[in-house]
Amino acid sequence: MEIYNLDEDEIQLIKSKHTNKNKLAFAILLKYFQLEGHYPKDKKVLDPTLINSLVVQLNISPCCIENFTWEGRSIEQFRHEIRNYLGFKEATLGDAELLKAWLIHSILPEAPTIRQCTEYAYHYFKADDGV
Repeated sequence: MEIYNLDEDEIQLIKSKHTNKNKLAFAILLKYFQLEGHYPKDKKVLDPTLINSLVVQLNISPCCIENFTWEGRSIEQFRHEIRNYLGFKEATLGDAELLKAWLIHSILPEAPTIRQCTEYAYHYFKADDGV
């Protein structure tokens, strides 16, 4: 799929990772964040087409990702690097308070589900110039 294509800058950034496992994990986090506005919670939520597209582009075996730990220092570093690369900042408590006020005023009167509120929150931050 074209939406999963890596550009030259992204490929260079990914190639700076030392192992194929880290390269693939970083690429997955990068593309998922670009498309969804947040990071995946675990491998189960990943579209196999995303993984297949990235392994072909990077010429890496998909088995590299099977035992990857989706929590810990490497993932936190990757997330930090991706946010910087894409021009995002980590949300603060102040940002959370603004989101809460917006949800109460604009969204909750419509009685959405928790899942819908979560989606609204992702869209709120995505539209808020890199928060």
